[in-house]
Amino acid sequence: MDENERSAEVQAQYESYPYPARDPADEAKRLVAGSPSHLLEIAHYLDAGHLDPGEPFSGVGGRRWHR
Repeated sequence: MDENERSAEVQAQYESYPYPARDPADEAKRLVAGSPSHLLEIAHYLDAGHLDPGEPFSGVGGRRWHR
């Protein structure tokens, strides 16, 4: 499958299953931060609290690498 076919397939999927309508004013009360969402929580749960904040940290969040 070439890039044009893939783009057409993705476009067809998004047109068939569009995102639901939203009101940006509702997001202040609707959106909830999950846990762990703070670096100290991540250190506690993933590294038993031994994460050194002075050292570089690298991890995947939302399918993207963060450094």
